[in-house]
Amino acid sequence: MPDPLGIPTDIPWRRICVSEDMLDPIPCDNEYPPRWRSSLAVFRYDPADDFQLIEDHLVSYIKVVASITPYAPEIDIELGSEYVPPELVDELEEAYPCYGALLHVAVTPTAAELANFEPTEYPYIAEFEPKKRELYETVTDTGEVLSGSSTSLKVGKGGVSAQTTENFNIDTGWNFGISASAGKDKPGAEIKVGETGKWGEASANKYETTHTHMYDESVERKETQSHTTQLTQMYNLLQGFHMGTNRAMFFMEPRPHILQTEETFINGPRALEGMQEFMLVVVRPEQMKDFCVNVLLETAHLLTEPVYEYDTDSGLVEFRLQAIAQNKDKKWSKNSFTSEPVSHTDTFYAPPGFEITGYTQKVLKSQRVLEGPTVTWNANVLTVYGSVNWHYWEDNWRAVQGYTDHYEDGILDVDVMVHLRATDSEITEYTRQLFLSARQLCCCERVLRPHYLTYAVPLPKAARIPIYHGFMDRQRFEQSRNISRTIHDLMFRSLSSSRRIPFGKQTFHDSDVFMFKVANVLKARRITRELFDPVAEASVVADEDREILAQRLGGFSLADFLEADVLKVARRIGLRPRDVLRLKQDTLRAIAERARTESRRVVGDKDTFDAHQ
Repeated sequence: MPDPLGIPTDIPWRRICVSEDMLDPIPCDNEYPPRWRSSLAVFRYDPADDFQLIEDHLVSYIKVVASITPYAPEIDIELGSEYVPPELVDELEEAYPCYGALLHVAVTPTAAELANFEPTEYPYIAEFEPKKRELYETVTDTGEVLSGSSTSLKVGKGGVSAQTTENFNIDTGWNFGISASAGKDKPGAEIKVGETGKWGEASANKYETTHTHMYDESVERKETQSHTTQLTQMYNLLQGFHMGTNRAMFFMEPRPHILQTEETFINGPRALEGMQEFMLVVVRPEQMKDFCVNVLLETAHLLTEPVYEYDTDSGLVEFRLQAIAQNKDKKWSKNSFTSEPVSHTDTFYAPPGFEITGYTQKVLKSQRVLEGPTVTWNANVLTVYGSVNWHYWEDNWRAVQGYTDHYEDGILDVDVMVHLRATDSEITEYTRQLFLSARQLCCCERVLRPHYLTYAVPLPKAARIPIYHGFMDRQRFEQSRNISRTIHDLMFRSLSSSRRIPFGKQTFHDSDVFMFKVANVLKARRITRELFDPVAEASVVADEDREILAQRLGGFSLADFLEADVLKVARRIGLRPRDVLRLKQDTLRAIAERARTESRRVVGDKDTFDAHQ
């Protein structure tokens, strides 16, 4: 029941739906939902009949609260070990800061009433706040101007209009002056220092008049306002779209670096994290009993690519095997002899502070080789193995000479160049990919949906900046602005891009983003040497798939293939993107299984390695 005096009412919001996976279901167990996962909540208020002033229509107020956090997908140990050994799963767990957000709000008839109304009769959003928040930077580098909605919001008597204010923060610089006087009466000097600018609020509906009048403030509020509420807002950029339709979209960006704060430790775009509230005024036909609210929050994140810089060295294994043929003839008849296999093994141990990363071999001479050269290696030990035999035989009988003897030695001469790199490295991270993680909240049905990916795209090369940890300088400041603009453009492009993935079709673990992350971890740890072999020689790839990849990918290594963009590979080899993604997943599973098998077989210290041989 409204106040009989008509004093503005603070809206008593009623929650109608919330992200249920963020609720703590068991009291006092100290087990909480994931800390770093965005959440949504929707509140509703229906004004009393006295405030329903639109003929044949009903007005409702909706408040949407979005808690924007980093995105930290939970990597299940069992799922992770499908692609990498369990001890490496921790390296896949990462919290990806949010660098932008898109909030979609739609109001429609409920499923029971959907067939009774045409789209033109659907509920529509007559007003929403905040509409915008912008940051202006003066060309004189003396200050900034912030324009945006304040936290105070008042709904007018008509029920569908809102009054708000704008904040200003204008710093026009400092002034400095010195004055001095001399004389017997008042000698002295004066120094004046001050800051000039404009701070405060300006009404969005501004009136100027020279009339002087008196009024009763309570009467004024009673006549102009019906309901009031408070909105929590982050210090960020914001723009709203599509008012007057049955949906609204809000684009949020972090506050950018400005020239005055160039010297900062935030190297790269600022993160967008915190709580943002939106109020919407929804109008629906009086015949419509209720309406449904659907909210979709998409947050933008950057995947980084670590680049490892190592000192390198090399070693040489001179493998020499010779089996000299012998005359074992003890009979007058024609004879020949072939020896049993003669084998040899050379072992190379990585020097302290280095590990083996591969090898190249050059066969200098080979004769009567039965096996080899066979090279096996891990990070600590490399072995070269080979076996030969010798052959002695007698030619036809000749007068005087008798049988002529022939000797064929077994020879295998090989030089193996061992590639070494330092075990300690310097890591430089580069921004590599942008992806959007989305979550939905539907107030009409209780359906718990996890996060899904809706967009993933490699960053342009110009935006793949290194991530520095230190003091920002002019060059890094410009790089930060460049990547912020790139994120802005890609987020807008994502709404109509052919790369857009329908909501609910792809989880993080099924995405090319995760495949890239896994491949990078495997490559960084040199989990198997086969990662650096050409695709055509990779035994972990199924025969029919390897033939397709070898024909179209040329000199791609297995690691190149796993890290390459799915769409680019699909176009190059003539497969559908989902088939390429399936091929990547199958390959990573095979690599993981091979790595686990090798880890059981490969021994690190010298004594046990020799015993194993």
